[in-house]
Amino acid sequence: MRKNFLKIVPTILELVRKIVVWGSSHRFWRIQSFSKGAINQMEKIVGF
Repeated sequence: MRKNFLKIVPTILELVRKIVVWGSSHRFWRIQSFSKGAINQMEKIVGF
């Protein structure tokens, strides 16, 4: 579990960076729904 989580961390950081970059050039409501979708995906991957 821990090994898998450490493997996922860089992906999460990259995703967060993309959300920030993407969000700075899009409307707020669109980032909000996008980040909600991203969080849901992360939860599925991590398995919460």
